[in-house]
Amino acid sequence: MKVTEFDYKSADNIHDISAYACIPDGEVKAVLQVIHGVAEHFWRYGELCEFLTRRGILVFGNDHLGHGKTGEKGKFGFFAETNGWEYVCRDTVKLSETVKAKYPGKKLIAFGHSMGSFILRTLFMQNRLDTEGYILSGTGHTPGIVIKGGRFISRRIYKKLDSKYDSSDTVTRLAFGSYSKAFKNPRTGFDWISGDEREVDRYINDRYCGFPLSVSLFLDMLDGLDIIRKRKNYNSSHIGKKVLLISGKSDPVGNMGKGVKKVYKAMNKAGIDTEMKLYEGRHELLHENVRNKVMEDIYGFILNS
Repeated sequence: MKVTEFDYKSADNIHDISAYACIPDGEVKAVLQVIHGVAEHFWRYGELCEFLTRRGILVFGNDHLGHGKTGEKGKFGFFAETNGWEYVCRDTVKLSETVKAKYPGKKLIAFGHSMGSFILRTLFMQNRLDTEGYILSGTGHTPGIVIKGGRFISRRIYKKLDSKYDSSDTVTRLAFGSYSKAFKNPRTGFDWISGDEREVDRYINDRYCGFPLSVSLFLDMLDGLDIIRKRKNYNSSHIGKKVLLISGKSDPVGNMGKGVKKVYKAMNKAGIDTEMKLYEGRHELLHENVRNKVMEDIYGFILNS
């Protein structure tokens, strides 16, 4: 596997986005775009990159605004003063178009995890990605009333902050506080990520993971959640598109599978060719004991899309 690293200008016209391509040693059979989640970075998917490149799949992706190496050029946990969600979506599309142009005729699949799945669902609903298939990992459903309440509280707190970059313990608690409480006697505040203690510790010790998130970013993410919760945003152009939903049965983001099933039912009702796989595990299936099975299923979906 050959790794190339490059930058491109963000849609905010301020920051340079750090991006990566993991290229197979032999023929490129297909291409996978990885869209990472909140408070993490592209290289959390390094094992998936190695697995797929050995099988001829080129894997590429970027660190979002406020994340990974891109975050070093700005502020960690912060997208933008305004239109943060839209900028992150545009950055994702720009990279996809760049790589697709470099590998014309190659099948392109998009994979989004957690917040990355929300970005991918936004782009899916808005028909902004030219891909043959979509893999949604660790996704969920947030009711409108929860989004409305989250916005009300977050906006009130945001107005009182000293800086637009500031985080809030209250907002963080509202967003993530219940996740580890879903498990008996949690060892850390990140036990919900994986049932493997070593993987949880690896996340905690990664300087690009688990950092405080600005209230501004939470508001941006609520914008995205509000888009993807609405069934009316599916239309006839989505009929027949291939989607794979993968989630842990014990993932609180997906409400222990219940939220994922809601997404599955909504997509099926809209005529989307949707498949759902629930595994034994928590939020990050690629950091669980079932990772090899999950990676095989991802590879199978790429081949069959």
